[in-house]
Amino acid sequence: MNTSRKTGYLLLLSALGLSIALPTGATESKTTPQTQAAATSTAAPRNMNRAITAHSMRASQLIGTNVTNAQGEDLGEIQDLVINTRTGKVDYAVLEFGGFLGMGDKLFAYPLQQFKASNKDTDKLALNVDNAKLKGSPGFEAKAWPDFNRSEYRAQVDRYHAYQSGTQPRFVRASDMLNGDVKDANRKDIGDIEDVVVDISTGKVQFVAVEFDRAWNPIDKLVAMPLRTLTSEDRDGTDLVYTASREELKSAPVIDKNAWPDLSNAQFRSDMDRYDKQWKMSPQKTSQVKPR
Repeated sequence: MNTSRKTGYLLLLSALGLSIALPTGATESKTTPQTQAAATSTAAPRNMNRAITAHSMRASQLIGTNVTNAQGEDLGEIQDLVINTRTGKVDYAVLEFGGFLGMGDKLFAYPLQQFKASNKDTDKLALNVDNAKLKGSPGFEAKAWPDFNRSEYRAQVDRYHAYQSGTQPRFVRASDMLNGDVKDANRKDIGDIEDVVVDISTGKVQFVAVEFDRAWNPIDKLVAMPLRTLTSEDRDGTDLVYTASREELKSAPVIDKNAWPDLSNAQFRSDMDRYDKQWKMSPQKTSQVKPR
């Protein structure tokens, strides 16, 4: 190796060595699951649009989403979602057609599995039901919502669409849940439900975003909780009981209220999976709490 080439090689090694050595000399900071998740969330765009991904979407955005048929024709919009709190799954989306096909002003429930992200418009959902079958769908008056836990209406929907919603469900409307309170085992108000995140492809509720009181969560951020950490206290889902202690909140992922993360972000989903598995292994401290 000649002298000039050797000198260049040594200079390159020195430069590489310097770039590697710099981080080790930096001040170390303690990283916790909450600070790691917070960093992920705050790095996200501040103005998230309503674009529907192949997987996740917030219930607050799903309500009001426009729906098309397979041909791209506008059908109407989603008025609400019906969630089974015992299975942690959204079973139905309730549509208003606005007079499409002469269907009047009634509302119609469809199994969520019949929806998918639209191929033509990223802010719409497509309903995979042909127009002839749409016309015969069982509906109900907007001012007379059926009780999905008891009503024959749900049975009619299941029969018509060949769907099985499961036994012993406990259904609540997403709109009621979004207006609901979170309480402790003594029925003391300790927070509010801010949103519910749903996997469009499976209907699974991936997590519930809760704003806890400062006594429970001193960090001014939303806490992402598995739905099973909350037990429905009443039939309409407006009051939910948190079934564990303050201690178990410390390792939960958090979300900046003004900068929601990209719900498909790998790090955020990993944090949620980790906490979900951790919860499965943790004893439920107040399992004696039962819905009224």
